[in-house]
Amino acid sequence: MSTHRIRKAVIPAAGLGLRMLPITKSIPKEMMPLVDRPVIEYVVEEAVASGIETVIFVINDSRTALRRYFSPAPELEYRLVKSGRPGEAERLRRLSRLAEIRFVHQPEPLGVGHAIACAAAEIGDEAFAVLLADNVIDASVPCLRQLMEAYAAFPGCLVAGRKIDPARSPNFGLLLTEAVAEPEWRDRVLRVTDLVEKPAAGTVHSDFGIYGRYLLEPEIFPCLTTIAREASGEIQITDALSLYRRMGGAIYAVQFEGEHYDTGDRLGFVQATVAFAMKRPEIAPQLCAYLRGVAGTRRI
Repeated sequence: MSTHRIRKAVIPAAGLGLRMLPITKSIPKEMMPLVDRPVIEYVVEEAVASGIETVIFVINDSRTALRRYFSPAPELEYRLVKSGRPGEAERLRRLSRLAEIRFVHQPEPLGVGHAIACAAAEIGDEAFAVLLADNVIDASVPCLRQLMEAYAAFPGCLVAGRKIDPARSPNFGLLLTEAVAEPEWRDRVLRVTDLVEKPAAGTVHSDFGIYGRYLLEPEIFPCLTTIAREASGEIQITDALSLYRRMGGAIYAVQFEGEHYDTGDRLGFVQATVAFAMKRPEIAPQLCAYLRGVAGTRRI
């Protein structure tokens, strides 16, 4: 088990985006814009703000837009500078310098667990982070950094979690938990006793969901290659974590602070768009006035 500083993050980005069809037929869900920045940029910036140095995207052959977005664009930068827009040119240069960006191919969309396993050679024998590309978390302290702070006291595999509406349990991986012994951490950290991937409503007595952020020990990789696939053919990270726990590994849930948006869901995407637009002073007043007007003309 590794306890050194976490330097690398894996971002699975090869999914089909089925919940957002038909737009995801041509635009990857992680490239959908929140105002004028794609979802994936918010996720990468969270990783970098948490101290991540290397970001490993797991992609398929169609994700050329993602690769281009984080690549240098010297011709466009030159044209922006020449036209008197140096600030925008610098904004583009910054994208390719956020972190060391690497790409790994996932030949088939076989689930998050399979995507993580595809990055094993890039990770090696060290603990690493996983951030799901359609989960955006707006927090004063980045969610991933919150997990890292807890990891210093609780080495093992950590997941970001919090309570959910039980009616939404079929949309979440769920955690069964118990309190930790350390009193100073009891409001933030729980020991995980079991994990279940998207159970049918009422079949699992838990209201504690997983929210798309993980810190994983390298021992998770043998678990990913051992577990059985689901009926759909996918390999789930929750199943691998459950095996890791049964083999004696420690798993903890960190009750993170911040606002979570599921941008792979239609409502979640609209909510995130409005929320991040309201953080932009150049458009927030007009948007606020517009929304008040819409609310006044609609029966809600």
